[in-house]
Amino acid sequence: MKAILCSKCNSDKIVQNASVRCRAESGKTLVLRIVRRPDALIFKKAIESEVVARVCGECGYTEFYAEEPQALYSAHMESLQ
Repeated sequence: MKAILCSKCNSDKIVQNASVRCRAESGKTLVLRIVRRPDALIFKKAIESEVVARVCGECGYTEFYAEEPQALYSAHMESLQ
């Protein structure tokens, strides 16, 4: 398996899948949301994906990732039609 390195300092001390929470909403998980049918009045068919983070244990650099990127992209493409 390929080692994950920090894109800023090249360290291999990476914390993976760290939870990303929103304090303003009682600690709920942060999500990305794509609406498949933005012009619809109802039944917009939204797709959501939780956000996870990778944190460098050396310099603190943090990257965010969607857990369901394929579903988000599919919804995005459908919204363009």
